Amino acid sequence: MITAPKHKNVLSIEHEVRTDGHSPLLVIADDFKKYIIKSTRGHFPSYYIINEFLCGYLLKLWEIPVPEFASLTLNPDLLAGRDFSDYHKPHFYNNITFGSLCIEKAVEMGPQRIRNKYDLKKFSNPTDLLKIGLFDIWIENTDRKPTNNNILFSFTGNQLTINAIDHAFTFDSLSYSDLNTEYIVNTWNDNILETDLAKDILAILKKDHGWIDLIRQFGDKYYLCIENCKQNFDSIVNFIPDELGFNTDLNKYVRDFLFNEKRNKNVFTEFLSRIS
Repeated sequence: MITAPKHKNVLSIEHEVRTDGHSPLLVIADDFKKYIIKSTRGHFPSYYIINEFLCGYLLKLWEIPVPEFASLTLNPDLLAGRDFSDYHKPHFYNNITFGSLCIEKAVEMGPQRIRNKYDLKKFSNPTDLLKIGLFDIWIENTDRKPTNNNILFSFTGNQLTINAIDHAFTFDSLSYSDLNTEYIVNTWNDNILETDLAKDILAILKKDHGWIDLIRQFGDKYYLCIENCKQNFDSIVNFIPDELGFNTDLNKYVRDFLFNEKRNKNVFTEFLSRIS
């Protein structure tokens, strides 16, 4: 079940996290928790921020772990006198933005390898790395790839949990009206499936389950996830703050793209070709 994002006000800014992308801010909100937030860059509609909300909810419905998120308001006065990049001009924060809860002690995915089922059990959700690869083909994620994996490992007891983060550059980074159901943009090399860790997980699963059984499991789950997202899409739309400009027309473009039956079959065929 998905619920509306809680709204928070930013109390203070810790620092800017310099990256090749949005260089987000680490802030403390009025629940005294830390969040990673990005500005709207002054765009309206705020596609990058809408993408974050959309994908956050879609990932939840795919049952892929994603850090909890909220809608946040940052008073532009908090930026005064701070040496931030041009991503954080005061007027970029006139609207609500997206905040991803900072997971304590989480580590970024690196060049990890696993050799056997014993190593596989170090992860609470190893197959989710492969599901993320499929998810990224579906939503045309142009940002998550071996050189920029946007994956965090958090700790669940004695195991690592795979979390998907950072979904600003999804839907091919296009205006929604330009989305095309006729082709797949997400390229082979620009997908998490091409990492050594994903290949190791897949090799162990193939050996354990058999190729045909594995395909059946992924296929059944994939189409159930699509249907679950379709059934809940109206709720997702209602949860996205109106200030971001996700209007009726944009809603239709995204809905038609995500739930196009022919494209979704092609997405799964593409996924199978990458893991075969």
